[in-house]
Amino acid sequence: MATFIDYNVSTFRDNSKPNKRRLQELQHTEARAHAARVAYWRKRRPGAGHRPKDKVRPIQDQTDSSLDDISVPTPTDQHDSPSDSRRISLEVSSDFSSGQKSCQELNTPGLMGMKASTDALASKGLAHFQSSKYYELADTPGHKFGDLNAFIRLTSHPKSLLFDPFDTLPSRQGEEVVTAMNHFIHHWAPSQKPGLKFQTKDNPLIRDVFPAALQNVELFEACVALCLSFRAAGSNFTTYLCNASIHHKCEALAGIRRRLISGHVDEAVIFATVLLMITDNVFLDVDAYKAHLEGLRKMLSASGDGVFAAYGGSLKSFVSWAESNGLVLFGNTNQSPSSTQTSLKLEYPSQPFSGSLEKTLANLTPGFQHMASEGHLSTHVLTILENTIRWTRCIGPDSAKTVSDDDQAFLIDFDPRANAAMVMELCRTVDHQYHMERALCKALFIYHANILHWTCRCSGYKRVVKELADTVLSADPKKQWEIDFWSWMSLLITNSARRGSLPQLQAELMAKFFSWSGRGQDWDEVTETLGAFLYHSGLGGEWRLCWAAGLSHIVL
Repeated sequence: MATFIDYNVSTFRDNSKPNKRRLQELQHTEARAHAARVAYWRKRRPGAGHRPKDKVRPIQDQTDSSLDDISVPTPTDQHDSPSDSRRISLEVSSDFSSGQKSCQELNTPGLMGMKASTDALASKGLAHFQSSKYYELADTPGHKFGDLNAFIRLTSHPKSLLFDPFDTLPSRQGEEVVTAMNHFIHHWAPSQKPGLKFQTKDNPLIRDVFPAALQNVELFEACVALCLSFRAAGSNFTTYLCNASIHHKCEALAGIRRRLISGHVDEAVIFATVLLMITDNVFLDVDAYKAHLEGLRKMLSASGDGVFAAYGGSLKSFVSWAESNGLVLFGNTNQSPSSTQTSLKLEYPSQPFSGSLEKTLANLTPGFQHMASEGHLSTHVLTILENTIRWTRCIGPDSAKTVSDDDQAFLIDFDPRANAAMVMELCRTVDHQYHMERALCKALFIYHANILHWTCRCSGYKRVVKELADTVLSADPKKQWEIDFWSWMSLLITNSARRGSLPQLQAELMAKFFSWSGRGQDWDEVTETLGAFLYHSGLGGEWRLCWAAGLSHIVL
């Protein structure tokens, strides 16, 4: 069975005396991985009421790649045996033994003997080969998924002696689940809360959501479907959901439907719905996203505000993201009925500033200080900027050596997804006369999306990028800080256009950038201009790539 952690590589490669806390975290992660596999297969038990027939038809040729290589009893072939014993006879032609062999009769668990177990293990290698061929066929277009479900029910039966459902399951289904949860724990969850020193202790997605998924099958299935969809999509804009992701998504939907029918809706069902909405967003299923958004609002209204405190506040931030992403996709036409658009009034401070505002301005970069001093930014946007600048500083590549305990406490409390959702809410509130502030709010949303590796396939993402590109191309800056601001904005949107596969916008934006800054600057001078606003070293390589391509008149 594949493990989550390669102890020899990750623990002892660079340190002969590994940290005991690190080793303990690895052991806990491995324990969670095993618990995930056990809980998953226990919750996938088939329904009772039928017993297998006395004999499963033999497999004729193990080299044949057709689906007939695998014997799957259909409901019409099953019947209730009058006796208390079950018999499964399997005849195979195998290279592992001389001649044809038959498995001994397999009785009920109370009468199982050592010989039956030995025969079952002897047939494991052949079954693994055949089931692997079956799953290769399952990935081909047009394959019927119902047959795959029947085979999974056979191989994962908790009382079957053919295969061990946990440790020796000879199907790629178990490997995909392990791979998906590995991606969830070690890649996706840490990427949503970057910079934390101890992810397993301080990240609520690992600390709270993952254990809850082991207890709620719909949440577990949604996590698996989400991570499989990420691995399938990548940076490809034409890839569709793979069969395995569709299967787990359907299982999650079935689990949510059962919970809704029972009338018991809790935070696990709500969070599973949001994860499915992320999957819909990745693969541009706008209709499904809209339906899930309406259902999410109904579940939240029935649950009350107390549910937002679940999972260390992560549920609230993910729900806020779902609403803000709905604004990106559908605009104000599909906004929540409980929206507070009219109640939020933005205040634009003027000099002399108060003591608290002076403290906030001192934490901003020089470029935003100039904007605030001339009254272009409201107090709400200033607060968001202060948190975003500090967050950017704390998650840099060299932040592990410079981040203080106060910064770590800030990273634990700060939720970038909720911050991005707040920015999009402000975009709807800012008056059109403050066009620079509106553009800044949209740019901050794109900035968060790029750092957190959100999908660039979404139509809403591309729409925001195009709106910002039109704003940048029509800008006519006069002052030096205005030129620097629009130069920073143009490079940010150029990289977003590259990620979103919009080459025409990329060329136009870089031409505008060089019309302001000229072509005589080197990258260090450009970096100094970018650092006056927001500059993350993780995105610096991508920005430099766009700058070099524009300098050479190349479109990436």
